[in-house]
Amino acid sequence: MSQKESRAKTLQERFGFVDSDLKTPRHDEIMIWLQANAEPITDSIWKRGWHSPIDTYESIYHASIEWEYPITNGQKFTIGFIDMRVECTACLAPGRWVQREFFFEVKSSIPSIGELMRQINLYRLHKPQGYFIVVSPDESAKEVLRSQHIHFVKYDPERD
Repeated sequence: MSQKESRAKTLQERFGFVDSDLKTPRHDEIMIWLQANAEPITDSIWKRGWHSPIDTYESIYHASIEWEYPITNGQKFTIGFIDMRVECTACLAPGRWVQREFFFEVKSSIPSIGELMRQINLYRLHKPQGYFIVVSPDESAKEVLRSQHIHFVKYDPERD
């Protein structure tokens, strides 16, 4: 085992997925923007979602927003970290509630669609009911992501 492999802390790192974007100011800028816009983004995705679209509901409550959320297997082994997790609960009718998890992966650019797909598919193995969303100013992978049931949100610093 090489020294690099022995230092890997997550399964994601052992497979060679090291997210160098995480250490950049641009990544932080997008994360801060995403947190500020999480509510309208999740509302929009939920209304037109693939798992169970909701046309009518009384209200959506955004229970929590967590940065660098650990994706684990059943034994609490860390698979990797998704950039942001947003948990929402919708009231469909009095006494009828539905909960959803939204998992956001932030990319300042997308140099490899294949690597991004492998990363997200690894997470989806452990969170199959979650909505996965890529947020980036780079729209080059938008249609491929949509064809794989991954939502895309364009980072737009002018949108508030």
